[in-house]
Amino acid sequence: MRIRLLNVVTLCAVSVTAVLAGCSSRALPDPNPKVTKANFDRIENGMTKAEVDTILGEPWKIETPDSPEETLTLKDVQVSAIYEWSVGPEAAESKVEIGFNEGKVVAKEQNGL
Repeated sequence: MRIRLLNVVTLCAVSVTAVLAGCSSRALPDPNPKVTKANFDRIENGMTKAEVDTILGEPWKIETPDSPEETLTLKDVQVSAIYEWSVGPEAAESKVEIGFNEGKVVAKEQNGL
């Protein structure tokens, strides 16, 4: 009886831990040495996504509208997608956001660089 109770308690503890870890964790960006103020300053309106990727590498996160009625804005400019590049997990708040319309840069913003 004691072994059965111990197994049930262990199973419950493992299950609760797994649920909490799944609910509270968010994938952190890999370190990206290309995310610098100097590289941010190289980004210009009209650049393509490929040109930006050459400067900053692959984005960590992409935000798009959930529905046709939803709009996204960056720096008071309506955009069809916002791509985010981060310095890395130790400084996830240090980031670059680039707004695109029709595959071209129309807005950019940086934080903590």
